[in-house]
Amino acid sequence: MAQHSAFRKLLFFLIFLLLAGGGWFVCKSLLKPSTHSFRCVVAGLFASPPPLSPDSISHRSAQVEQMLSEIDYYEQTHTIFDDGYQQVMALRPYLQSHLAHIMHAPQRNYRQVLFARPYSAYDVRQLVRRWLLPAEAAGDTLLFAPLLSCTTQSSPLLFHDGQHYGRVDYPNRSFYRGDFVQQGSVVRPQGIVRQGRGRLVFPDGTIYEGNWDADTLTHGVRYTAGVRYEGQFDAQLRPNGFGVLRGEEYYEGDWVHGKRQGYGVGLIPGRIVCVGTWKGDRFRGEHIVHNHQRVYGIDIARYQHERGNRTYPILWVALRIKHLGKKIPRRVEGEGDFPVRFCYVKATQGVTLVNSYAAEDMFLGRRAGIHMGQYHFFSPIDGREQAKWFLQNASLQPGDLPPVLDAELSPQQMEAMGGAAAMLREMAAWVEVVKAHCHTTPLLYVSQSFLDAHWSQAPDELRQCPVWVARYSEYRPYYRLAFWQMSDDGVVHGITPQVDIDVFNGSLDQFKQFVSEYQIK
Repeated sequence: MAQHSAFRKLLFFLIFLLLAGGGWFVCKSLLKPSTHSFRCVVAGLFASPPPLSPDSISHRSAQVEQMLSEIDYYEQTHTIFDDGYQQVMALRPYLQSHLAHIMHAPQRNYRQVLFARPYSAYDVRQLVRRWLLPAEAAGDTLLFAPLLSCTTQSSPLLFHDGQHYGRVDYPNRSFYRGDFVQQGSVVRPQGIVRQGRGRLVFPDGTIYEGNWDADTLTHGVRYTAGVRYEGQFDAQLRPNGFGVLRGEEYYEGDWVHGKRQGYGVGLIPGRIVCVGTWKGDRFRGEHIVHNHQRVYGIDIARYQHERGNRTYPILWVALRIKHLGKKIPRRVEGEGDFPVRFCYVKATQGVTLVNSYAAEDMFLGRRAGIHMGQYHFFSPIDGREQAKWFLQNASLQPGDLPPVLDAELSPQQMEAMGGAAAMLREMAAWVEVVKAHCHTTPLLYVSQSFLDAHWSQAPDELRQCPVWVARYSEYRPYYRLAFWQMSDDGVVHGITPQVDIDVFNGSLDQFKQFVSEYQIK
């Protein structure tokens, strides 16, 4: 009995080994990719992802934290009435979850975890469907193929009800697995039209999956190099219509033939939140709704007192903005009649010019209850000497808005100074002298093109200054800024010539906080 029992145990053990080996062989054959395909997609999705290096984790987490900071800044400078506000606020929990995932799972490849397509219920249905339905034969070719193995090239699986499902390999080594219809009498890739649900895989790892109609992916998902796009496509598999891109950058909005075009919301590392109009894959700017919740002001020089041979006074107690500018169309809510809450007056230029109207304008503006400030027009000469000239001739007093350096040098003037580096150095010298005298940080008045060309090379003394950007456009400048000069042809009741119109980048409460922090001490 003991011998029979031992023999039986040995026999059972051998049978177990045989079954285990057979099972392994079957599984191996099922998971073996075709010679026509570059990899096994599903096996790749289940494979353990390579660990992410600490430097990559630190880099990506810093990017996400910066995006969250930009969303905080966006919230401070926008209201629920702005286009895209709700969309931007909805991105905060998404980014917070993303950051937590990076920080709490440092050994996992966040790209694969977040952007790789999970094994969906659609796959399960299709796999069961394939195993349960009987095989069909065409000549000597068996069209039924085991799980994840490839049917012979140009031999998809056919169903009795006239619907087609299977895998098709193409000459460029890409393959399609899913629903299709057959055109013509010959079964070949050129005669097969993708129709229904399916997945198209390319040798470089790019995957397109979703709903196909007449060989076009009408709506689906594209996975490539850690980037996931979900939305509509055109016949060339380019994003077209509405779609959402997730990767190191985030974009949700309109696409035209693979490029962001139309209205969209974007988060780009190193940039502020981009909400508004896109064209040719570039962000053009944000449309804002002008209403009484915003803080408007003006900036003036002698030109607001003179026209031709005549001079005109300014009726400070009656100032009202009647038109924000006629050159550029703008979205105005209500009648468009806004109070003037702040005003900057030109004081000096270079080391020789003084605005003769400045002292009286400052006095009358303060008496009318308007927040007043003065600016210096920068010349291509020594910055410290210009700062001294400004301080000697400007009508400054505690409580005024911070002084402004107006830098509008031409390329020729910049070259005469010795180039951009020399210009920035002299601007920083002006800021240093004025800051020490007024006990506050001055503002910089520059164009957006100036920021695009020179801001990244600016010294710290300049980069710490709040920015006042001139951009005569329907779009808000896409920088962190204090003021935006949006037009030079505004109409103000109480001033005869046209006037530069400015808007503070924030609410009235935030403007009061700005004045409290940056006013001359």
